[in-house]
Amino acid sequence: MSKIVDFNGAKFEVEDTKVKKVTEYHVGDTVKILDTKYSNVEVSDGIIVDFLNFKSLPTIRVAKITNNGFLSNIDVSFISINSKTEDIEIMPISPDEMKIDINLMNELFDSKIASKQRDLDELKHKKNFFNKFFGQSEEEVEKEIK
Repeated sequence: MSKIVDFNGAKFEVEDTKVKKVTEYHVGDTVKILDTKYSNVEVSDGIIVDFLNFKSLPTIRVAKITNNGFLSNIDVSFISINSKTEDIEIMPISPDEMKIDINLMNELFDSKIASKQRDLDELKHKKNFFNKFFGQSEEEVEKEIK
C-alpha cells in the first residue's frame, strides 16, 4: 500500500520499502520531452495543455514543439501520455529554459497560414475554372477566355 508524503515541499509516493518522487504538473507548465520510440533519441520542448481524467486511463496532453534545425521547420504537434505510454518521458523545466521565442513562433505560424491561404485560393480558382468550362467544346472555352 502506498501513500503520498510531503517532505519539505517535495511530494513522494511512499510504499513499504521504497520512496518514489511525485512530480506535480499543471496546465501551462513547460516540460522537456524525451522520445526514445525510434533509434534516434529526440528531446523536445513542450507545454502541458490538458489533463484528461478518463476513469480507466487518465491522460496528459502535451503540445510538443519540434524544431528540425531550421526556423521554418518549427512545428507543434500533440502527444498523449498515460500509464500505457512507452518510450516517452517528460520532466519539468522553467519557461526560461525553452528555446522558443513566442514572437518568432507567431511569425512562423502567420507565414504558414499565408502560404496555405494562397494554396487554398489557387485550388478554389482551379475548381471555379473547371466548373465553368467542364463539358464545353474547345471552341466554346477559347471564346470564354478571350
